[in-house]
Amino acid sequence: MPIELRKGVELSDRYVISDLLGQGGFGQVWRATDKVESRDVALKRLLKIKGDELESLLDEARKVSLLRGHRNIVETYAVLRQDDEAFLVMEFVDGDTLEAIIKKHILQNTWFEKDEAFEYFRQILDGLLFAHSSGVYHRDVKPSNILVSRLGIVKVVDFGLAKTMLHMERASEAGHTGLPWTGTPNFMSPEQATGDHPPISSDRYFFRRYSRLHSPNWETPI
Repeated sequence: MPIELRKGVELSDRYVISDLLGQGGFGQVWRATDKVESRDVALKRLLKIKGDELESLLDEARKVSLLRGHRNIVETYAVLRQDDEAFLVMEFVDGDTLEAIIKKHILQNTWFEKDEAFEYFRQILDGLLFAHSSGVYHRDVKPSNILVSRLGIVKVVDFGLAKTMLHMERASEAGHTGLPWTGTPNFMSPEQATGDHPPISSDRYFFRRYSRLHSPNWETPI
């Protein structure tokens, strides 16, 4: 029976659930309090992922947990298993996704100042380069995977997890497995779309796209 998560529920005698931050087809993200470390954390509950796919994702999460101490990467503190369910314990960021910030600009008919856009780009680049130097690649960098704190610190989230998650999503949509590519179409490199690419190519492609964030037409294909 699935664990019933709600405010006040405690996992692993350590994490006290507070609020649901968001959810998608393959996961939920909850805010919780870590009683041992006396800090807020984000708990990502993994849904609809079982067997080898789940183990592959958790292996990637353990690798990402080694990326510690960089201000532009959301840290993964731990992998938690309880009652046949899996959770990732992650750094909590008080802020919005870049996707939400872009949508606000569109609704208000405004856009980023050039200096602001390039500062975001610099911080994303710093985080990705640090991960690459450790042999970890994202594979699906996009505005919904970028968080901006209320202090203006930009953090990339879900490092290394995208390959498994997107494989599951595309297989579900297509009704079969074995698709040659993983990624979000608007942000995939040409090589990624054909499946013939090193893992770094998709991250580099986003560098080129994101360097134009100062323009409202930044999403125009290169």
